[in-house]
Amino acid sequence: MVLAVIAALDFPETMAMCVVIPAVQCYWRPLKRPVPIQVFFNISNYVLSGACAWLAYHALEHLPADPGLAAHLALAAAVFFLANTGLVSCILSMLSGRRVIDIWENSFLLVFPYYLAGAACAGIFAWKIDAAILLAAAPALFLLGLLYASTRAWIRKLT
Repeated sequence: MVLAVIAALDFPETMAMCVVIPAVQCYWRPLKRPVPIQVFFNISNYVLSGACAWLAYHALEHLPADPGLAAHLALAAAVFFLANTGLVSCILSMLSGRRVIDIWENSFLLVFPYYLAGAACAGIFAWKIDAAILLAAAPALFLLGLLYASTRAWIRKLT
């Protein structure tokens, strides 16, 4: 979702969505109701990660030759992933006393394909939207939903 926002909106609108998206994620059907500090961290993390990804996406516009939408989205997805999971790993490291890199490798490295799949879906929607593309997007959205469900189940199993 955030990658499509980054591709379509200006920085202020993107930052507004980076506040709304994690707030909804925190309160929509949670397994356990979050405490305010968790909500604050999630929103702050998402805003920082979204800002980094937006800057990376739009930095490519200054190259002499435009590398294309796929390169923009892949870079934005990678930056968002590294910023988002890096901040979470740092907090978990402070709480557990484990090394940041150990937490990151064990908890988040396998989730990266989910970010790339999200980038692919964002690319479909950031591209010219018409009926044919929406029909082509249906299988991608189905696969993204399956990927989301399997990732969520995997994370539940770890915690």
